[in-house]
Amino acid sequence: MQRTLAYPHAATPATDPDCTCDALATPAAPPSLRIIARSRAQPPQRTYRGHLLLVDADAAARDFLGRFLQRRGYRVWGADNAAAARAMIAHRTPDLVLLDMGLPRHSSAHLLRALRQQRPTAALPIILISAATAAHDIRHGLALGADDYLTKPLELSLVEAHIEALLRRTARTYLALAEDLAAGFSAPSMNE
Repeated sequence: MQRTLAYPHAATPATDPDCTCDALATPAAPPSLRIIARSRAQPPQRTYRGHLLLVDADAAARDFLGRFLQRRGYRVWGADNAAAARAMIAHRTPDLVLLDMGLPRHSSAHLLRALRQQRPTAALPIILISAATAAHDIRHGLALGADDYLTKPLELSLVEAHIEALLRRTARTYLALAEDLAAGFSAPSMNE
């Protein structure tokens, strides 16, 4: 089954997550305006587990972990540097970021600090991934603002468990906030 979608820009999983998209040159329209989307061989998953951004300079490690997480039901974007990660986050804020501390020129720490200082991403769940296993390295990563810290080599089932736990915690926090707002909760004033 094929369906024709007209986009003013190239389709990506971000614009149509339920389809794989190929730009085809056709006589009827220029390639930039005509996209043919094929339905996936298997039906889309009924449960949406979350949208993840995986930031790692090592393409092989990023692809391996990204494919594992996609098979487990997550939508995964990959970035190989801090600038690409910022651009992706500006386009669409993920549910969680997996950030490798091995990015060049300490850009992992700079990215983490920048995300924590900006209001739209201050509460974004972030898991640091690092080969550093010493207690002071883990404390430093958490002090930078990470919500969790995983050490390499990664055990894939533990990565999934940490992601699930952090997403559950985040969902509970947002649910409690929504319930408080619905109940008319207001922050205490300084006079009380």
